[in-house]
Amino acid sequence: MRRFAAVCVAVALGAAVVARSDDASSARASVASLAQQVELTEQRAALAASDDFYVVVDPVQNRLVLMLKGATLREYPIEGLQVGAPRVAFRQRHLADDWQGHIWKDGTLVPARDHERIEIIPPDSTKGDSTNAWQPPPLPEDMYPVPPRYHVRYTGGLSLEFRPHELDESQKWTARLSNGLRGWYRDMRAALANQPEDVVRLRILMQPEHAASFYRALPPATLLLVLPRS
Repeated sequence: MRRFAAVCVAVALGAAVVARSDDASSARASVASLAQQVELTEQRAALAASDDFYVVVDPVQNRLVLMLKGATLREYPIEGLQVGAPRVAFRQRHLADDWQGHIWKDGTLVPARDHERIEIIPPDSTKGDSTNAWQPPPLPEDMYPVPPRYHVRYTGGLSLEFRPHELDESQKWTARLSNGLRGWYRDMRAALANQPEDVVRLRILMQPEHAASFYRALPPATLLLVLPRS
């Protein structure tokens, strides 16, 4: 009887220890979550206080937002997002731990747009030469043709990858195959390099019109904040 009572006491004490351990783990998780939220709030405040354009990738709301001074300039829906780690000589490298909730600087389009600005010069009204008649400026589609694949690369090694025609059902299968082979070849060359071109690559899937609009609208030297998934 005494032995049975001792066993019951031991089980009760063990349950109490487990309960305390669970409570401590829950408390630590709550503190970590609160600290993350505070840090994100500080990062957003720093971006809003800067004079630079910045991009916010929100995988929870499935959106990419172009912002300035805390104001939304353009919002793009995201159809999918994949996180890629670099391979060097076809061997997987460790994925950087602090790429989420971190401000990345100096975003650069690759390949770059051919023209960042177009200057319109009005005709000389004092001359009656009809050959100098004013012509309307070209459309954005004509000025900035969008490549089948482009990146926005930030200082420190993070890049956003876009393939504008990936969801274009009107595109012929031969064009899709050609674009896929080009991307595969470039990735294979990067895998053979000694140093990775990207530390973290976020492949963002968008509808063709949204990916094309983002390419044409993105200002130079943007900042970037990627929000955590949870």
